Amino acid sequence: MVYKRNIGNESYDGWKTILNKMKTAARIIVACFELSDDPNINDRRNFLLAMSELDNWDQNVLSRIEQWPFYCQGCATYSNSASLQAMLLADAFYLWALTANRTIALQGNISDGNALCANAKGTFDGFSGKVVIDENGNRLPIYRLYGKSDGAENDRITFVVIETNGNNTAWKPQYANEYTTIWKNWGGRRPRSRPICDFDGSACPVPFVQQYLGVVIAVVIIGCGLICGALGLIYYVYRVKQNEKVKLDLQWQIPFMTLQKPKEKGEFTKSMRSITSSHSSTTSTRMTMENKHDSDRHKYYYLNSDSIVAKVHKTKPVLTNSDFVELRFVIQFLKLGSALENLDENFGT
Repeated sequence: MVYKRNIGNESYDGWKTILNKMKTAARIIVACFELSDDPNINDRRNFLLAMSELDNWDQNVLSRIEQWPFYCQGCATYSNSASLQAMLLADAFYLWALTANRTIALQGNISDGNALCANAKGTFDGFSGKVVIDENGNRLPIYRLYGKSDGAENDRITFVVIETNGNNTAWKPQYANEYTTIWKNWGGRRPRSRPICDFDGSACPVPFVQQYLGVVIAVVIIGCGLICGALGLIYYVYRVKQNEKVKLDLQWQIPFMTLQKPKEKGEFTKSMRSITSSHSSTTSTRMTMENKHDSDRHKYYYLNSDSIVAKVHKTKPVLTNSDFVELRFVIQFLKLGSALENLDENFGT
């Protein structure tokens, strides 16, 4: 298994911490450093110093674990390196030595526990890294904010170092622009410190429909009413137009029930020749409907006391919409002519 990690400009203590964690899981470590003329960039030097000190540290721990004050015989037989907890134990011993020396220098003895606790306050570079002790003898934590580096799946770099001192916190950024480093994968925007809906979801914005439910219902009802009214009006206009067309059509359409057959006198023939012969022989006499006989092409009827001739069609004629329009126009034109004639007669008298 190969593991790659991108490490930034770490300090000497930082390198010691990193190497101490790596040695328990890695057999071969290959370090690559960029060349720079900047004297402040000394990663390679810090790495070599930390590695050298860790090697010496492991050898010293393994050689002295069987001596005073531990006397652990055979503990180093099956191990080639010291445990991670060994550094914490070494820092604890070192802190005790510093505290004892300070107390003896001030009071001459170490019998006062309160004095020991007060003299433990301070900062020193331990084997596990930078150690900060407060006035109560507690080690103050130092946090590191890591993030992914560009172009590598498993690499990470330190973005922020956070040091604490009681209730105070020192924020030490290791970046130049947070929006292009920390929040790069967030679209270059810092997330909200407080969610829109709050942490318990009680501050979510109320939906518009829920907030103005009465207004929405009223608008929907009014809108449906307007739509229904518009549809009703359209249907009413359509029916009026259709009724007008029907009335106009009734003016030129003649129901068959209104036609009356004339009374026939004598025998009749239905051939067209007989009708033609009858016409030619009676041109000088007055012809009446009783003298007319139906044929295959014509039939004779009375319509409201008016005599008419109906043409017989072999099939039912199909009238198009343009035919209906033309027939309606003819009826209206005849009505207009009749009205003008009546008007002329009235003015003429």
